[in-house]
Amino acid sequence: MSHPEEIGSAPIERRPILVFLPSFHGGIARYASEQARELARRGEAILVLATEALGLDETINLRVREGLLTVGRTKRRTFRRLLSIICILVNQLLLVANILRHRPKLVLFDGYSEILAPLWVWPHLMLKKTLGVHYAVTIHDPRRARQAGPQWWHDLSVWAGYLPFSIGMVHGLDDAKRAWIPRHVELVDVPHGIFSAIKGAQRDISDLRYRLGIGGTERVALSIGYVADRKNLDIAIQAIAALPNFHLLVAGRQASATDRPVQFYMDLAAKLGVSHRVHFFEEYIPDDEIGAFFCAADVIMLTYKANFVSQSGILHLAANWDKPVLASSGPGPLVETVRRHKLGIVVRPDSAEELAAGLQRVFTPEYQRLGWSTFRHEASWKENVDRLMAAVAGQEARLSGQKAAS
Repeated sequence: MSHPEEIGSAPIERRPILVFLPSFHGGIARYASEQARELARRGEAILVLATEALGLDETINLRVREGLLTVGRTKRRTFRRLLSIICILVNQLLLVANILRHRPKLVLFDGYSEILAPLWVWPHLMLKKTLGVHYAVTIHDPRRARQAGPQWWHDLSVWAGYLPFSIGMVHGLDDAKRAWIPRHVELVDVPHGIFSAIKGAQRDISDLRYRLGIGGTERVALSIGYVADRKNLDIAIQAIAALPNFHLLVAGRQASATDRPVQFYMDLAAKLGVSHRVHFFEEYIPDDEIGAFFCAADVIMLTYKANFVSQSGILHLAANWDKPVLASSGPGPLVETVRRHKLGIVVRPDSAEELAAGLQRVFTPEYQRLGWSTFRHEASWKENVDRLMAAVAGQEARLSGQKAAS
């Protein structure tokens, strides 16, 4: 566990937007960083509270205070769980202290999380009432299927976690999302912007394929990002086993202690006799090496389970390379986006046979003209922030009207 530095040592000259960014690495952290940059570009004063691990360059309108706690890598599950509890509660105290110091006009959480909410939510409710601070959050996954502890605690946590927020940003607004989110949260449908990519200083592409022994006529499927059960990597490996001309690159580390470790998938590949065609990079992939994997790939695998109904940040990173996508999930913005923009193939989730058939179909002439250019035009961070700030302005106007009426 890293130690906190002094956060917020200098006051902000004007009421800032305070971005609470305890995530480090992964799609949520990248999303919040891009959103903060866009807010700063439009002239807002931005103060980001982040972990030591996050690299977010300061600009004229953007200041970063690193020092939120993170849990280091440890295999002792009980010890890790205790450290996680400490980190969550201490980070919330640091957030409250910075709200009191800087009096922000908006507190923007990097993502909704109900974990330990009954313990940390109460100071925010008092600050919301006494200081008139608006709270907003991007709700990447409205359906909180994974739970820690008994059902009553999970239900209480989900309820408490939503209490501070008056604005919730979602990607695709429908009745299903509305059913999972309390009525006091104003839902704002925002586009998920394109993740920027570092184009220079990339790992040599030809060397990557050469070192892996991949021939020029062989196909390469890529699964990049955290290794998580929801990504159906076991089924993807089974599909690769049925296609002798395909390789699978798996780049990323275990998502959490409750997810299967990378070794599980290595053992499965060995059992199916495809270890020479399933290649693992069990590490966090730095920004300046991401491009090597996308360039080496022929198709991007976003093959989630049927209970996954959210968006995938990898799709918005893949937009930098125009490669076809093979996607699966439950009904939600991921498969809807792939279908609407013709970015590849959507297959039935949780089926190795469907994945194998999709991998063969995605290279037919029908899927050679992809809609990435249209997708990039619509997936705008400017539009994302415009809709957020319009919702904030609307709530401020309604609040002023209520005060005037009273």
